Amino acid sequence: MKNLPPIILVVFVLMWSALVHSQNPAPSPLKDSKHVQEKSGKSNQIADHDQRDTKQTAPITVKTIPAPTSKEETNHKAYDRREKATQEWWLTYSTIWLAIVTTALAVFTAYLWAATRNLVRSSEETAKRQLRAFIFGKGFNQGTNSWDGTIREYVFWVTWENVGLTPGIDVCNWIEIKTSGINEEQQIIFAPSNERRPTVMGPRATAQTGFFTVPLETMMQKWRNETRILVWSRVEYRDIFDSDIIHHHEQCASVELIHDPSTIPPEGHPPYVTFTVYGHQNSTG
Repeated sequence: MKNLPPIILVVFVLMWSALVHSQNPAPSPLKDSKHVQEKSGKSNQIADHDQRDTKQTAPITVKTIPAPTSKEETNHKAYDRREKATQEWWLTYSTIWLAIVTTALAVFTAYLWAATRNLVRSSEETAKRQLRAFIFGKGFNQGTNSWDGTIREYVFWVTWENVGLTPGIDVCNWIEIKTSGINEEQQIIFAPSNERRPTVMGPRATAQTGFFTVPLETMMQKWRNETRILVWSRVEYRDIFDSDIIHHHEQCASVELIHDPSTIPPEGHPPYVTFTVYGHQNSTG
């Protein structure tokens, strides 16, 4: 007690005093009736005196001490605590499992959304590829110009067809023929000219290039194996889905002869002119 601070001692004394005053007074011993009667008069006088002095006496603070709990109540409280702990345990783990399931569901939903998005994109790309315009050349065509019963020149052209299901727009095409010596090893290269006359080709529509003529004398040189004749054609177009992309189809062939080109084939006979694929300028895209 000597080592305690003074303030703690003061608090302790005050608490002890309150506890002592709050307890009920001890019962007094029993006395005989005669003694009681002798003292009754004095008691009445004292009571009157006490009633007069009540107003001057300070109030007494009464502290109620709860009654001790029974064993049944103690067991019930312990049971409540165990039940509460059990309920809190189930609530905690149920919340954790609910969070896990919710997270898994969110991940699955995100994956499903991404897969659906990719499927839609793939479907759109497939639709574009299947429905867009496709313009192809149907090979080279040839004919002759004759007058006075004599063949004067050969004519070449190409027919283009849109085999797609949607229109082709900004359609431009070219045709050109070049000749070179039979012994020249230099590869001949063709290129589109700057002249463009765009048009539109609907589904299953056809278009034709201009006519390109080759004199009979040049064809005779080819027949004598003195020269080489190459014919080239190209088409460029856009589709309605991706108008920024320029599609194309080009073809290049070497002109071949199976008979003297100065004579007219008999009726029903195949043409004397045939075509053989030449070079790398045969592509589509």
